[in-house]
Amino acid sequence: SEIPDLQRRVQVLSQAIEKSFWDEDKGCYADNLEKETYSAHASLFVARAGILPPAKLDRVRAYIRHTLRSLF
Repeated sequence: SEIPDLQRRVQVLSQAIEKSFWDEDKGCYADNLEKETYSAHASLFVARAGILPPAKLDRVRAYIRHTLRSLF
């Protein structure tokens, strides 16, 4: 079955995203590996992909709420 292999791939990718893009100080995911820019989009992509850790949901929500409000 392909399911165990796909689940393993999702786990590996999820861990790589956390390690490479999560910014603890800002409470969101960076747009790039250098962590030079941040937008609501990066965090929304992680949430939409279903790999946002539940423990980070409130911080990501707060960042997105603040970011989207500041646009208008």
